[in-house]
Amino acid sequence: GGTLLQVTAAGAFSVFGPSVLLLQAVEALWWLVAALLLRTLGARLWGVFAGDLAGALLLLPGPVLLWLTVRDPGFYGPTVALGVAVLLLALTTALPLAAAARVLVGAGDAAGGAAAGR
Repeated sequence: GGTLLQVTAAGAFSVFGPSVLLLQAVEALWWLVAALLLRTLGARLWGVFAGDLAGALLLLPGPVLLWLTVRDPGFYGPTVALGVAVLLLALTTALPLAAAARVLVGAGDAAGGAAAGR
């Protein structure tokens, strides 16, 4: 995630010129992308309210994390955004969640029945 942050910051610098504020804005945009992806993932898994809440909570880091992020942007935003994007991609390309749950529950019931000698 660190290289991706520097590449996107360099792209922004080439367009708008170097600035500490721009560097902070690039990091903030990565967190916004992560929050929107998490909102989508949460909405698909648990409903719109849960997705909205998860996305909003991700945008409200504690004061220590905010201080560290602004002082040294690091790579946290891109890493979180990419991680949630991979989860969302896995969810949308795999079996629908309800079907997967039915398969898992059915497999568990079959294994339990076989172990009990049914």
